[in-house]
Amino acid sequence: MSNLIKKFPSSDYISPAWEKVNNQVSNTTEANMVISKAWLIGFTEAEGSFYLVNKSNNRIVHGFEITQKLDLIVLSAIGYILGIKTYSKNTYNTVVTTNSRSIENIINYYNNTMKGMKSFEFRVWARSYVKHKGNFIKLNEIRNKIRIKKLGTFY
Repeated sequence: MSNLIKKFPSSDYISPAWEKVNNQVSNTTEANMVISKAWLIGFTEAEGSFYLVNKSNNRIVHGFEITQKLDLIVLSAIGYILGIKTYSKNTYNTVVTTNSRSIENIINYYNNTMKGMKSFEFRVWARSYVKHKGNFIKLNEIRNKIRIKKLGTFY
């Protein structure tokens, strides 16, 4: 066990799980052959981020993102499953979107699936999209309440 902990995978390491799709993913069908919905829900609970972001001084939009330093193939597969783009940056890889159609796909995919604090964050985020999309004042108020809840600070 100690030897495994000390061992670092190479930056181009690919899990043997991806061999069933020849270590590459080019569509949703191939992505779903390796990644189950249950696995993706758990991964999102650990690594996903549902947030509200300013696009301009008077415009807030919904965003979703998962980032990883390694595992580009995993993020590519997630991108196919959720219908969002995968980007490679200098030091990390990411699937990220603020696109309305993509946000709607994500809301449908994760509806009634998560547990714990991430479930709360998702439900507030999804509900605010459905009820208040385009309402800067209301979305700003919701974002501030989420920040307070995350920090554990109460008035």
